[in-house]
Amino acid sequence: MDQPLFLLALQFIAFVLIICIVYGILYNTVLNLNMPKWTAHMVATVFSLGIAYQAFINFI
Repeated sequence: MDQPLFLLALQFIAFVLIICIVYGILYNTVLNLNMPKWTAHMVATVFSLGIAYQAFINFI
């Protein structure tokens, strides 16, 4: 890791924001499809963690 601590902190904040924003969008979208809440939570969690993982891999 050759990056300064400041950039690592910015990346961490970006990952948290990605997870939160994508989770909120997906959760509301799945709920609008008249699916149960537990399904909306599961779908939003899996997809937001997957997107955050891909973003993390692209930063490395």
